[in-house]
Amino acid sequence: MKLLALGKALQPFIQKNVTLEAIYKEILTNTSLPFKSILKPIDLIKLVFITKKISNNEDPTELMSQLDNLFVFSTVEFGDNNQTIDCQECMSDGTFDCHTCDGSGEEDCDECGGSGEVGDEGDACDECQGGGKVTCSDCDGEGQQECGYCDGQGYNDTQDYVPYDLSYYVSYDNQLKTTLEQKLLRNDTQEPVFNSKKTFLLAANEVGVDEGESENIQDDFANTTHLLEISGDEVIEELVYGNGRIIPSGFYDDLEKFM
Repeated sequence: MKLLALGKALQPFIQKNVTLEAIYKEILTNTSLPFKSILKPIDLIKLVFITKKISNNEDPTELMSQLDNLFVFSTVEFGDNNQTIDCQECMSDGTFDCHTCDGSGEEDCDECGGSGEVGDEGDACDECQGGGKVTCSDCDGEGQQECGYCDGQGYNDTQDYVPYDLSYYVSYDNQLKTTLEQKLLRNDTQEPVFNSKKTFLLAANEVGVDEGESENIQDDFANTTHLLEISGDEVIEELVYGNGRIIPSGFYDDLEKFM
């Protein structure tokens, strides 16, 4: 009954027909809701569904018993294998300071050893006009050299890294769960179709090509859909909201290396 009362208390902050994701974001970001600190993460998720029912002027009583069957599933979508990755040797500039002249474009004159003088009388060196410096022979006075690791492009073509989008959904749709289990058995990688009233996006992580794992990730993670149970006893980490998205932490043990 505590969640039911909280759902009613949330109504002034919830617009009619708002999405489940928007309700969850409101719960996590609204500073006038002190109860967040005493609720378990799984209760916050249950509160989303209850609040949605109440906002639609529907009785949430029957729903509350169904929420004991909450589960999380994940989907992953891979980008193109043919990617470019910033060159780490030149920090994507395509050039670097000449090692001979440290970027100055000049080096010590060989004729006078950099002193600007020659002979016992200390005459001005003809080679450097007495300045002690001449145009750097390695960079022709430019002070920069083309990076040999990327041929001056600032990036390298690669098939070893791929970007991917990893999404986590929470649901109490038992029919969907059965479908997901069957898809896993068939190694079916098509993203599932789900009932938006019983399922919502919990988190979405976009992993860029420069952050991605090797292409073996596609073999290790070939099954697009993964089921993750989240019974109350197993959920021990908080769900944190930041940078405009909800970021999951903990209780995704079998996906830990993809986080």
